[in-house]
Amino acid sequence: VWEVQSHDRAQTWEFLDQYLFPGIDLITVQLSENCSDLSTFQSDFTALLNHIIEKCGADVQIIVIDDFWSDEKSEIKRSVCDDMGITFVDLSDIRGKAGYQAGIGTTVCGNGGDKHTIEHEGVAKHPGDKGMALIAERVLKRIDDTEK
Repeated sequence: VWEVQSHDRAQTWEFLDQYLFPGIDLITVQLSENCSDLSTFQSDFTALLNHIIEKCGADVQIIVIDDFWSDEKSEIKRSVCDDMGITFVDLSDIRGKAGYQAGIGTTVCGNGGDKHTIEHEGVAKHPGDKGMALIAERVLKRIDDTEK
């Protein structure tokens, strides 16, 4: 909801607040791919991260995962993270590379466990198993790096 509602993204916080509370030690933030209006994206993203800190406390570790498709959104997210001292997981080296995407013809399992074949170009460009594994490895590495 936060991604597609660009006119007042703070209205969507009520959906998040049920998951945010003091004592949470780690939150990963992976969003932006569905944002089309970037006019307030930087300030809204900053506000979202500040809201998470406000709800969870200053000790919460936040890891922001890069945008899988857009250099422009990636740069905005990276800049906000740099300004706020928040950990950023870079995906620029795999952005747009077919080997990390699901791909047309891939068989996947739906929410109910039923198998179907990817036939939609937009769905095919999402991370596949190799892409998701790499993202997970990078997140885990950043957790390890910050615990040292």
